[in-house]
Amino acid sequence: MSGTIWNVNTRGRRGNIVQAYPAVEYGFYPSEVTAEQGSRLHFQFHGSDFNQARNPNNAEGWQYSDRTNLVQMQDSNYQFPMDWDTGSNRFFKSEAQAVSFALLDSKENLNARNRDCQDFEAGDDNENNDPQNCGKLNYASALWQPGSDGLFTINHERQKFSFVSTRNNNFSNRSQKFMVRVTGLQEWEIAVISISVVMAVLAPIGGFLFWAMYMKGMGFQESCLIYCCCCLGGVVGASSGSKKRKKKKKKAMATSAADVTMDSNNQA
Repeated sequence: MSGTIWNVNTRGRRGNIVQAYPAVEYGFYPSEVTAEQGSRLHFQFHGSDFNQARNPNNAEGWQYSDRTNLVQMQDSNYQFPMDWDTGSNRFFKSEAQAVSFALLDSKENLNARNRDCQDFEAGDDNENNDPQNCGKLNYASALWQPGSDGLFTINHERQKFSFVSTRNNNFSNRSQKFMVRVTGLQEWEIAVISISVVMAVLAPIGGFLFWAMYMKGMGFQESCLIYCCCCLGGVVGASSGSKKRKKKKKKAMATSAADVTMDSNNQA
């Protein structure tokens, strides 16, 4: 495995800024990542079921718990999840994966006890604390990561992707947001460039063989022997001619020096 691995965690505790003190409110850490193609995000969400009640702890879901999910938004200035069918810049690879990041393992945990998620309206009795309210992540595990290793490979268009934790998105707890900026070449772009380079090298050779074999009527071996050898012979000949000229020049310079010496002796 190569490339950068970004560890994406959560921090903070349940409650508003006063109730959470001396800790901080919920947040992703880091809150922004600039990731190149081929790098990986390692998501690890760790919550707690034992938050001390303080006046009380303002938050969503079961009163002593904190949980974090990751839901894509169309833009970081909007507080609503992006619609999977109409969204223009999907980050998750499938709708099932997007649901997994939104509900964590709530449904699987309930199904293991022959229960299932239920629909709730705001203000319903026990809405915040009912374990079957999957929208509040009330039955999600305190520790969660996607898949067996938590790794998510970046192979996306070069743009900005925005996310929010819907569990913690309200006025008292502000907004828990995360952003990924994707840079670099995608796999298909690298493949196109590689193929283009190979074609640029092979095209002249192919054109030459077509001209020699079909226009001149030569065989493959004959065209290679005649034209390739001629080209090589021209290069070799040019190199040999250059060496001969250098030798002649040296010989001429030596002869000139000998003549000067003889003239000096004669004068003496």
